[in-house]
Amino acid sequence: MKNYALYTIAIAVVMLVSGFVYYFAAPLNWGAAETILNIHLWLGVLFVFYLLYTLPKHIKTSKLRANSSNFIKLSYFMLALLIVLFVSGLAHFIPYLSYFFKPIYYRFETYDFISNIHLIIAVFFTLLFVLHLSFKHKDNR
Repeated sequence: MKNYALYTIAIAVVMLVSGFVYYFAAPLNWGAAETILNIHLWLGVLFVFYLLYTLPKHIKTSKLRANSSNFIKLSYFMLALLIVLFVSGLAHFIPYLSYFFKPIYYRFETYDFISNIHLIIAVFFTLLFVLHLSFKHKDNR
């Protein structure tokens, strides 16, 4: 699983940076923000498929090594946050994808709420993810 860790970190960093750049750049320059949004959205879709492939293997091997029930609780909490992050990201992706078929639009308040939930969960998940990786790195020494 060590090979997957570097890919996961790299993709997560690009996702986080592109998300923040989009969040702060969209009001300033929509043309540049649209490019970043496309990168973020499509990388998010690829990241979900990547996690669907790697996460079950990771959970299976981690259960064998986990000794603490607190560690397991934290892991399931991170999984729950990841699911909320995925669902809020999907809620962002649906209107984008619908442009190719029959456009679906959200009211501004709804879109703003989804954006804020996605941003807050992403920041919180990233902090826990870094903590999780630091525990893994500490265990592998």
